[in-house]
Amino acid sequence: MSSYENYFDDQAGKYLKSSEKGFWFFLRKKEKEAVLKALEPFKGMRCIDLGCGAGYYTHLLLRHSPALMVGVDRSFTMLKQLNHKSILIAQADIQTVAFRKPFDRVLCAGALEFLDSIDPFLENAKKLLAPDGLMTILLPRRGIWGFFYKLFHWSHSVSIQLFAYRKLENKLKKWGFKLEEITSPTPMTYVLKIAHR
Repeated sequence: MSSYENYFDDQAGKYLKSSEKGFWFFLRKKEKEAVLKALEPFKGMRCIDLGCGAGYYTHLLLRHSPALMVGVDRSFTMLKQLNHKSILIAQADIQTVAFRKPFDRVLCAGALEFLDSIDPFLENAKKLLAPDGLMTILLPRRGIWGFFYKLFHWSHSVSIQLFAYRKLENKLKKWGFKLEEITSPTPMTYVLKIAHR
């Protein structure tokens, strides 16, 4: 098990409560607004939350009455926090998880920074996203504020990567995606609205 998996397994029980107070709450509120705007959730959608953790966004998306809501994470300890009969959970790697039918909406919020490369994720996401679907990604941006986020994780023996706009755009083009919109809800994060080319 990797150091980041150990870290999140250890944090699972208190993860959601920790994000409901202080500076993290302020940041998460701004990010939540940007993520939901980019994702454009709708009633009856098939939706998947990749790297869902304890289910912060998964639970928010249930309010839009999806036909199918799936939460995917490698940590079973985190997945146990998604205790809701309307959420299908899958303990799997977001780079390889597969389903027979694609999804109208694909969300990945706060997981890509823990991967060595985002290429396997994007290759897999291409199969998960329906031809007319939307994918939304929340990730840390390169810069001074991103550096503090990286430093925080480094203090817990977890290594992460930060992302530059041009590199993200090139990666998306490489895998046949179109970057429809990019916003910075906080000085340390990007929210990407993505569709097939």
